[in-house]
Amino acid sequence: MQIETLAQLGDTYDHVYISPHLDDTVISCGGAVAAQLAAGKRVLSVTLSTAAPDPAGPFSALADEFHGQWKLSAAQAVSARLAEERTAMARMPGLDHWWAGRLDAIYRFPEAYNTRESLFSAPDARDPQFADLGSLFADLRKRMPGAQFYGPLGVGSHVDHLIAHAMLRQVFGADVRFYEDLPYSITASAYQERMAQLAGEQLTPRAVAIDATLGQKIEAIHAYASQLYELFGGAAQMEQQIADYAASVAPAGARYGERVWRIG
Repeated sequence: MQIETLAQLGDTYDHVYISPHLDDTVISCGGAVAAQLAAGKRVLSVTLSTAAPDPAGPFSALADEFHGQWKLSAAQAVSARLAEERTAMARMPGLDHWWAGRLDAIYRFPEAYNTRESLFSAPDARDPQFADLGSLFADLRKRMPGAQFYGPLGVGSHVDHLIAHAMLRQVFGADVRFYEDLPYSITASAYQERMAQLAGEQLTPRAVAIDATLGQKIEAIHAYASQLYELFGGAAQMEQQIADYAASVAPAGARYGERVWRIG
């Protein structure tokens, strides 16, 4: 079910997933989410970057590059991706979702995030997203004190993931769990780089089996058709990469898994 307003959210959820973009919950955590739903748990996905920019622009060269890859105009880009998300959510029966209405980095702060290098690096300290998410996450925690919250570990160093990670830690401390950002975690160098950045922290991993739900996860990922080439190289490549990753992090006795981390 789609939650229309923040006021509708109350302390009725067991698990809450923070998704910086329209696809992160399903791509990174879809197997665990499906398993939790099958076990009768209440699960909510909160997607942050769901607001549409002014279609008149102006847009940075990077934004224009992404629009070209997605084969969508600026006016179509967000609406098309929201439609994909609706389809993906429908393939996760029982999963509630709320769109938080924030702008993606390429639209929110184009003067800072206008190249791939700037988009995948340390966030600009002037980015208004820091204060905004701090307030939002504090509100969500107050509304849903009984829920376990999950957010991005920050593998791949996308600024939207890193800001969400930082503000979740600030608000929740050690009570939040961090999922391995996919597809970035599939690349060994990106994963190792992020773990090196966190080397001074007390890190505790927990892998969950998704043998029974991997197929459902992959079916839901297929809904994000505009993103499959950019993220994986195509639909068939996505299926193989997701399955290979799941096999690499499977807990003992399972064939496939997903992994989350506790910090502190």
